[in-house]
Amino acid sequence: MQQRVVYGAIRCVRSLKMGELAILTSFRATAIAGDTLQGLSDHAAQKLGSHILARQLGLIVAAIGDVWADPFVLSRPCCGTLTYDEVTLIGMVRTVAAPDRSAFNELLCDMLAEDSRDFLYGLFRRFSQTILETAPVSLVES
Repeated sequence: MQQRVVYGAIRCVRSLKMGELAILTSFRATAIAGDTLQGLSDHAAQKLGSHILARQLGLIVAAIGDVWADPFVLSRPCCGTLTYDEVTLIGMVRTVAAPDRSAFNELLCDMLAEDSRDFLYGLFRRFSQTILETAPVSLVES
């Protein structure tokens, strides 16, 4: 029997793995910058270890902006606490990395239609596979 991914206990950045923290801080910077600052894309690439990952994360940020019913709420880049939406983001990262598609659907089924969940899952799955193929060990370690 496959064990479910636990994400509900996440409250602050100290409860994240190093790779998850890199993803979260890159997500925050990318979402805040939008399309305006190339330098933040470079910052995300440095954190994630790859320009490809930074571009894929940019696609995830844009997709979440398109499908989320309400504005995605972020903490400030230096903040140690996580918003509910950021906890959901880490939950998506963990369920895709598991991989546990049913847990991903369960996490989002009350918020998003099936086609939106499918679209996000595909983007996160591609991102997760690219991490395994190209990222430095520090991003994929537990």
